[in-house]
Amino acid sequence: MTMPVAIPLRFVLFALIGAAPIYAEAPHEEDIVYKTTGDGKELHMLVNYPSGWQPEDRRTAMLFFHGGGWTQGSYIGFANQTNYFVSRGIVMFRVQYRLLKASEPAIPAKCAQDARSAMRFVRANAARFGIDPERIVSCGGSAGGHLAATVSIEAGLDDPADDLAVSPKPQAMALMNPALDLIMEAEKRGILIPEKQMETVRRISPQQNLDENTPPSVIFFGDRDRLLPHGTNYAEKAARLGVRADLHVYEGVGHTFWRRAIFEDEVIFVIDEFLASLGYLDGPPTISRPTQEDLRKGAALEQERAAVAPDAEERLLEGMGKPAKQPAS
Repeated sequence: MTMPVAIPLRFVLFALIGAAPIYAEAPHEEDIVYKTTGDGKELHMLVNYPSGWQPEDRRTAMLFFHGGGWTQGSYIGFANQTNYFVSRGIVMFRVQYRLLKASEPAIPAKCAQDARSAMRFVRANAARFGIDPERIVSCGGSAGGHLAATVSIEAGLDDPADDLAVSPKPQAMALMNPALDLIMEAEKRGILIPEKQMETVRRISPQQNLDENTPPSVIFFGDRDRLLPHGTNYAEKAARLGVRADLHVYEGVGHTFWRRAIFEDEVIFVIDEFLASLGYLDGPPTISRPTQEDLRKGAALEQERAAVAPDAEERLLEGMGKPAKQPAS
């Protein structure tokens, strides 16, 4: 019999008091279908518009891709991030994509195809959304961070039904603990990728496709995240190529640390500054940046929380790159 786990009261208080503020809801939201797959499944995106938005605007756009190990999760998330950046004048898109089934090899090819389809849809409909098609930012966390990076790949894995004349490539990327090197991850786990699937894996692995034309990025990791080498290797290669990749590593925290408490404000603040440096936002951030002492206390509480309730999304990533229930032939 499974016994309930008692969560210490200080974790509850920290969630209520130390968490990022609940920003005012975006004034205008619509749920639209951006793609219908070959088997008839409709894929949606939530679009949030800033106050005063007009179709003739040419605003910055940001697409968010949720995490969940490519097997679970919902596009109805990222509420605080969405509401904050909408308050800064950005048109926000939260994207649904197909999830891997237990019977499928854990290679997120269709997830990557959908992410590229979403980028193309937004760019092709820039006039409808009141955005500048040359100021589109991709963003995501964990598996969603992987997808937000795959859309930048020149020879990426496209849905044959897409209009390939429309580029899926963003002008900038904001990536939270992303999986950036699927091949290294498979090797690290002793997983042999079948030869006939290797080309697919290469085409959806950002590290192998990073080149001089890759868009600038800001990347976030905790130093206790086992995926941290994905970030350091990517940033080092980017530096050699002369590509901007701002890597921020936070002490004492692990995977998806940015979703909780004071770190949510920190990541939002840094993304805001990054976008402003590119000319995609005007003025300074409208939230205060947490102090180093705030982050230290947040890390200590995060370590205690992780000891009581390990991160479910990190466990999901344990299946990355290997068959789920049946051999990959």
